[in-house]
Amino acid sequence: MPAQRLPAPAPWELAWCASCHFGFLTNPPDYEALTTEFEWENSASEEKLRRHRAHGSVGAGIARMLGHLRAIYVRVAKRDKLRAVMTAAGMQGSIVDLGCGDGSAWVSFPANCTPLGIEISPVSIVKARNRLGDGAGRLIEADALNGLRQLPDNSADGAIASSFVEHDVRPVETLRELHRVLRPGGSFLVKLPNYACWNRVVRGLRWCGFRFPDHVNYFTPRSLRELFTRHGYEVTRFGWLDRAPTSDNMWCVARKVANPAD
Repeated sequence: MPAQRLPAPAPWELAWCASCHFGFLTNPPDYEALTTEFEWENSASEEKLRRHRAHGSVGAGIARMLGHLRAIYVRVAKRDKLRAVMTAAGMQGSIVDLGCGDGSAWVSFPANCTPLGIEISPVSIVKARNRLGDGAGRLIEADALNGLRQLPDNSADGAIASSFVEHDVRPVETLRELHRVLRPGGSFLVKLPNYACWNRVVRGLRWCGFRFPDHVNYFTPRSLRELFTRHGYEVTRFGWLDRAPTSDNMWCVARKVANPAD
């Protein structure tokens, strides 16, 4: 079945495959462009401005108010889902953090986890190195795929990708390379936008999960599960609350169980 073209701001071309429930940019920028022209630190501010214009002054004010309320809720409830999911999955030891950014997620790592960050942005890698300090852990400055290629077989106990998979130009190759690096039974935790959420249907291109052009993949619960199961992983956590249509994001944990399919 041919992919269907979806609305997207020029020059980017967004397509949707109805048979595999997967959205993707047909002309994504390469890794080098993502590091320079579309670097996160620059694209984030541009995206914020674009959404402000799209929402209008009233809509932007409502969005800010909702953001403040959510921040207050998180502080009051002390909700740390990353730590909770990693703990529930029994993750410990050396944890590969794909697209680790400035390393801010490491504060949520359980005490028995040691980060091994892979990050392509020179700006973010400096911040991550400062955050790591003299503590245990390691950093690799590279894109995810080439960073993983520097690691030995069966050398990592687990991995996370928080808000990264949607940026990866070659997600299947990365998943296969991670499979080689993970020890048997090692868990991989991902957090990424939920293309099947109701908010995306209602808001269209104003949905917070759209980021052009640095979001190059758009997964639904179905396509994310199939990505794992086709490449040597068993999904161990993907309950309704982890993929609810009322949430813009979804969380999934899978573990290495077999050799990836060719």
